[in-house]
Amino acid sequence: MRLTLRFTLIIIIALLYETTHAQTTLVGWNMNSASSSSGIPENAGTTISAPGTGGTFFSGVGCPGGQEAIANGWSPGDSWATSGFSTQGYNNITVSYEQARFEFGPNGTWQLQYSTDNSNWTNAGGTYTLATRTGTNLCNTSTFTDVVLPTGANNQCQLFVRLLNTDGFSSGGGGTVIDNFIVEGTATTASSCNLTINSVPTAGATCGQDNGSITINASCSSCSVGLLYSIDNGASFQASNSFTALAPGNYNVVVREGNSDCCRVEFGSNPVVVDDIPDTTPPVLPCQDVTVELDATTGTVSGDPSVIGIFTGPITDNCELASLGSLNYPPTLSCDNIGQFQGTVFWEDVNGNVGSCTVSITVQNSNFSCNHPPVPVCQNLTVNADANCQGTAN
Repeated sequence: MRLTLRFTLIIIIALLYETTHAQTTLVGWNMNSASSSSGIPENAGTTISAPGTGGTFFSGVGCPGGQEAIANGWSPGDSWATSGFSTQGYNNITVSYEQARFEFGPNGTWQLQYSTDNSNWTNAGGTYTLATRTGTNLCNTSTFTDVVLPTGANNQCQLFVRLLNTDGFSSGGGGTVIDNFIVEGTATTASSCNLTINSVPTAGATCGQDNGSITINASCSSCSVGLLYSIDNGASFQASNSFTALAPGNYNVVVREGNSDCCRVEFGSNPVVVDDIPDTTPPVLPCQDVTVELDATTGTVSGDPSVIGIFTGPITDNCELASLGSLNYPPTLSCDNIGQFQGTVFWEDVNGNVGSCTVSITVQNSNFSCNHPPVPVCQNLTVNADANCQGTAN
């Protein structure tokens, strides 16, 4: 009885393990055509092909029966390659396939590889060589079963797999065949896409210019490739999360993983508004009190604040200054202004804000140009009197 119970328990545990670790076909080809013949719905229409000189074609002969994919004219770097397919929600990714060379096909080494961007490739295992089909063995085939891909292939928005010809050449019409190409994985409870847009701070446009900005702060622990960001509802994306030189208006924020929309999130508070912030800040005039001296000859001096040293530095504005300022005192100071008075300088920016500063201006007459009495001009005169002893001096 104890032996029976123990044996039964072992069977139950084995069944539970098998159930929880069962592999699902993610995408597969029986080589009736380039399009996948099995797999999860997300991967319907995934294709496989090779760059042979005659293209990829599908033979009805097959070994020992059925279809096979055939490609001729191989050079190093050519490969049997899939289009992108999803492994999201799956781990323990495995690849099974049958492959062979025939006639004068490439007699070199091959490498199973995968990529998440169809550009950077990772090896899965070592290199291998192919069985050769000859006149005495037309169905000689190399079979590869459940080759495990590295963990980087797990839970991917897009995965690409290829069989790379590393160093072989084909000649005389020689080529390779593949059949029963199957990719499988184990379903996992891990989130397939946990991309989150955390915050989207903005800076409004100021000074009537297109100088607003949006920064998108997002995170994704399940993402294996970089995030791309959009503020036009996904019409275009960029790698930087910062958008500058924006006009006032509404923007719709979208973030996705890489170049695929299978992991994509729209911001829950769309549209994001870049405000048009009015300019209410006046220019800043750095000023100081001054003392000026009237010219000894003309008895005048310029009242231009830039000339007489009223400004201690440049006039500044948060936007842009207008070209001219104004004064509340005469632009030319004269004897009428001797002494001390309060003068105000005004300066306007392009948005109509006016800044000012009031200073004490002391006008001195140290050269006494304003204190000289009239100087008579005299000459001797001779006046002729008439009979009445009267005359006129001209």
